[in-house]
Amino acid sequence: MSQASEDNLMAREISFKMDSQPLLATTLCIDALIKHNQCDLDSVRRLMERAIEISILTGQKMQACRFLVKMAQFQIEDNDKDGAKFYLQRAKDIEKRVPELPIRPSIVLEAQIAFEEEQLKKCQDLMDEALNSAHCLDFEQKMALTILNIKLLEHQNEHKKALMLVKSIPEKMRQAAQTPYYSCELGLLTAQAACNLLLENLQKTKKSSIIPITPQWQGEMAKTAKEALDQAFLGSLSSGARCQSFNVALAYSIYHAIMTNYDQDNLKHHQAETSRYLEIAVQMCDELKKPNLSTKLKRTAETIKMNIRSGIVKKSTFDVI
Repeated sequence: MSQASEDNLMAREISFKMDSQPLLATTLCIDALIKHNQCDLDSVRRLMERAIEISILTGQKMQACRFLVKMAQFQIEDNDKDGAKFYLQRAKDIEKRVPELPIRPSIVLEAQIAFEEEQLKKCQDLMDEALNSAHCLDFEQKMALTILNIKLLEHQNEHKKALMLVKSIPEKMRQAAQTPYYSCELGLLTAQAACNLLLENLQKTKKSSIIPITPQWQGEMAKTAKEALDQAFLGSLSSGARCQSFNVALAYSIYHAIMTNYDQDNLKHHQAETSRYLEIAVQMCDELKKPNLSTKLKRTAETIKMNIRSGIVKKSTFDVI
């Protein structure tokens, strides 16, 4: 049994001795966190629903709201948008019954869902509202907001700004929100920004005989992308979110496809790794039981392989992510 499990079991015994229902609910939530990292999603749902039920029955509205937000976050991590919206709505219903909240616990999550649904103005408005009360946010919420900001910058093709924002994240925030999920997300976004800069440079180079960026810069960007992908890979190993592992495999493939244009000394290696990671991504996509995405990915895989053979890499090829 892990130290976290042992400590939580001890806390539960104390909750029974004290007859403390709020403490019992908290231990159930911690159990759910542990089960989520073990990919035991049925246990996660059962434990969280019980914790939410106890909180509501004992009148602990804000505790119930926080648990609902956490459950919605689990759904996002598991790529279940409908499930996330279901728990988000339940949290918002409770928030309406609590007057004079300094900040809604669900606001960051609502912004995340708005971004996933491409409601970018709504997402930005919610982020601005949250930032106006940033002193009320915990470190995890601040990290989620930062990651959302990076995603918006990437969506706007502001790749340099995205990388600058990654580098500016305070170490204290990184340490406090150092969960496998956020570690993986941050790694993927960093790699995405670096790869997009390499692609932009490649497209400029193909249009002109003048190389706009130095080889040193190219090397630094390639190193940044690879190190970030390795960070994302380690995070995906410890995370219960299977869809993250799929994203990491696809990102590795994209990185190696780009490097076929930069690292001619290891051309065959990058070609082989591009194909290998694409095959892994396709296999994992099949396991996620998302046939539409799997079909699209298989077409993308063939396009990438053809592009590599012809020496052409286009950014539009990677819009499957």
